[in-house]
Amino acid sequence: MDLISGLRNQAAESKSGVHPDVIAAFSLEGRTAVVTGAARGIGQQTAVTYAKAGARVVIADRLKEGLAETEALIGDGVVVVPTDVSDKTAVDDLARQAVHATGRIDVWANVAGVINNFMVVDATPEDVKAILDVNLMGVYWGCAAAGRVMSVVGIPGCVGSSLGIFGSMSTSILVAPTKLRSSPTQFSASAPRTVTF
Repeated sequence: MDLISGLRNQAAESKSGVHPDVIAAFSLEGRTAVVTGAARGIGQQTAVTYAKAGARVVIADRLKEGLAETEALIGDGVVVVPTDVSDKTAVDDLARQAVHATGRIDVWANVAGVINNFMVVDATPEDVKAILDVNLMGVYWGCAAAGRVMSVVGIPGCVGSSLGIFGSMSTSILVAPTKLRSSPTQFSASAPRTVTF
């Protein structure tokens, strides 16, 4: 049996689904991870996985009941901030609360997303706006808030969106500078373009 097969078999047998060697290889010990959309699904699992990797996790979502469930799964040390990512002020407040509670932001995962099943020809302007407010602007506000913190504090970090898994147009990755103000913070999406602020 090769190494990968062995790790898969061991992970399948473990309760967490993530092999301890994988968690150790991606240790986030002493770091802070902010996860939006953490009330369920991919966001919830992302938050739990970051916590298992040693991160202090800040979870955000509009769904307060789901946040309580995620908080229970993670246990001690989790910071809960109910947030509507379509609201720039709320996202800025999320970043402030994360820094206030943990002193830093190292990882920001924009996992919040809206999927509505309707035919494009039947979509109303309100339908489209509701999707773009979360899937596009929520990611943008998250990247901007995290980027400001990371560039001012000088913490190397990464901000991303799981929506890219689905090939969404609202994919984003932010890589903060490794030294204080040594280089501009950049946004990079699946298309080959870069926006600098």
